[in-house]
Formats: sequence, structure tokens, C-alpha cells
Amino acid sequence: MPALGLSAGSLNVSTDGSALGTLLCTEVLVQADPSNVATVFLGTSTAQTLKLSAGATVTLAVSSLANLTAKTSAASATVNWVANSLRF
Repeated sequence: MPALGLSAGSLNVSTDGSALGTLLCTEVLVQADPSNVATVFLGTSTAQTLKLSAGATVTLAVSSLANLTAKTSAASATVNWVANSLRF
């Protein structure tokens, strides 16, 4: 049976969109970094429709960070995350 643990990270994203990572998890809290100038959009690999302004957070139940893609409205921005990770 896998064990749960906390993992955290940051990702610089652009207008192209990037998966948050490959970590297997049960839940993730995502924050648009408070210092961002650009808006962050979060969603799947095909549609990033959740809009996060600087400092905004959202908690999502996902099985992997690879299921979440983030992009910006312009230039670049930072996305911070903390996840309940699965350790085998």
C-alpha cells in the first residue's frame, strides 16, 4: 500500500502551457505566486479555463500533477504547489 507524504514545488510557466510535473498524488493546492504580474490559467492539457490572479489558490483532487496544465496570459509567471504525494 502506498504511503502519503507532502511534496512541494514551483514552476515557471509561459503562454505555451506546461504540466505541473509527474508526481503521483491524491490532492494538490496550487497558488499563482503573489508576485505574478500575469494571470495564470489552470486546467487540462487541452483547456486551461480556471483563472488565478496573483496570490489566488485552488485545491484539486488529482491523481498526478501531469493531469494539470498551467499557462499565463502574457510573458511568464510562477505557479507554486503543495501535494499529498503517493510514495510506493
